[in-house]
Amino acid sequence: MRVSPRIAGVVAAAGIAVLGVSACTPAQVQAWRNAQWQKSSAAETAISSGYSVLGYRYAWGGSSPSTGFDCSGFVRWAYSTAGVYLPGGSYNQINYGYAVSWPQRGDLVFYGPGGSQHVAIYVGNGQVIQASNPSTGVHVASMYYIGTPSAFRRV
Repeated sequence: MRVSPRIAGVVAAAGIAVLGVSACTPAQVQAWRNAQWQKSSAAETAISSGYSVLGYRYAWGGSSPSTGFDCSGFVRWAYSTAGVYLPGGSYNQINYGYAVSWPQRGDLVFYGPGGSQHVAIYVGNGQVIQASNPSTGVHVASMYYIGTPSAFRRV
C-alpha cells in the first residue's frame, strides 16, 4: 500500500515503523506525540519528586515525606505528585502500566518473584531511586543494588 511521502516523513520523525500502515493523518500523529509527551512528563515529575526527598528515612508501610517511605510507598507517592495513581505494594504495582524489555527514565523496576520483593524508579544510566532499607533511606543506587530485576513496567 502507498503512504504519501509527507505522512511517511511525519511518521518516521515520530519514530513509528511504517509496516502495513493503511494511513495516518497528521492529527493522529500529533495525538500520539502528545500521549508520549504526557507519559514522559509524568515520569519526569515522579523522578523530580523522588530526588526532592533524597535522604528521607525508610519506614515500613510509609508513603509520605512526613512518615518516611518503604519501597512501594515511595513509588506511589512520587507518581501521585504527577497525578498518576498506583496502589500500595510492589506486588500490586506490577499490574499497572505495561511490560517493557528494558527500562527508560521513569519506568518501574521490580525485584523478586512476581515483583513481590521490591520496586524502584529507573532514573537512567543503570541507576534507580528507591527506598530500600533503614540504613539508606531514599537513595540513588545501581539497578543491581538489590539484585537482578525481575520486571520493568512503564506507567
